[in-house]
Amino acid sequence: MTGYPWSVGDALLADDLNAAIASAVAGGPFLPLSGGTVSGDTNFWPPGNGQFGIGINHNYATVSRTAFLTNINTAGTITDGATAQTIVTSMIDNVDATGAQGGGLSNIRYGISVAAGAKGGRTAFGAHLTQTGATSIAPGQYYVAGAFYADAAFSAGGTAGAGNARGDLFASNDSALLKAGSGLYWNFLVGYELDIGAEAGTGVGYKQGMKIVTWASDRVAGSGAADAAYGITAQGTSAGWDVGYCIGSPEGWWPMKATGTLIGTLPALAGGPAYAAAHGVDFSAVTFSADAFKSNGFSVGPSGRITVRLDNAANDAAAASAGVPIGALYRNAGAVMVRLV
Repeated sequence: MTGYPWSVGDALLADDLNAAIASAVAGGPFLPLSGGTVSGDTNFWPPGNGQFGIGINHNYATVSRTAFLTNINTAGTITDGATAQTIVTSMIDNVDATGAQGGGLSNIRYGISVAAGAKGGRTAFGAHLTQTGATSIAPGQYYVAGAFYADAAFSAGGTAGAGNARGDLFASNDSALLKAGSGLYWNFLVGYELDIGAEAGTGVGYKQGMKIVTWASDRVAGSGAADAAYGITAQGTSAGWDVGYCIGSPEGWWPMKATGTLIGTLPALAGGPAYAAAHGVDFSAVTFSADAFKSNGFSVGPSGRITVRLDNAANDAAAASAGVPIGALYRNAGAVMVRLV
């Protein structure tokens, strides 16, 4: 159909919408406030600095502008590896967002307000990639359910001098907050959970729950004290943690093999730098009230005093009858000397 205004439920063809857009650009009427559907290949890219576009484009292998699509069946061959994307949403942005908080202006934001009376669970946003048949993939290519990528190629206004650095680049920033008034009996508060599994009958060469990898082009270390692959901190005063890094949890089974290593190293790629580091474990900045290290029969106290259980009860009698008693320990410069009775 053609003509404006349209009625709720009318189907709009591409020509109808394009005519309405042309009218709107010229200052005329555009779309009804609600209702109607759009069909056909349609693009709306008005001139000017707004850079706002609505596009419905069925050439899926070469879509390069904003597209809002549902129930897509794709086919064909993607030849441009640098821009091989089915749906691209983008915004050219030079907005002054200094008045915004935290992450500032959001390019795309989808949210659900779970109101009083709602029942059942909710997921605000989900990305699910599933393999439904045998496929082929080359080395170095992956199946990824979701990816967040941030890069910067220009200054964010930082200058030399203490406290003058500017720009915090995050690939992802997940947060969960129980606000005052939410009650006392929530079960779990989890900022980020990563689940992984390989079912019986499958095979995988490397199985890693979380992996932190530096880019091959990485050449600059952090200039501050917090140049760390894994860090735990707090925004001001908080309740703190009972355990900084915990293996095992009350809601799950013990996760380690009986032959496993709690904290250890693995061989690295051959041909790289030598396995070298300055410190194995450094807790020198922490004041301990009981132990710096603690295990069964062994502990290192806050000032470095070592407590060792030399033998077990079953061997005490044999040691007393056949062993040679130690008279005293002496320190001679950096050496510890034993005097036998």
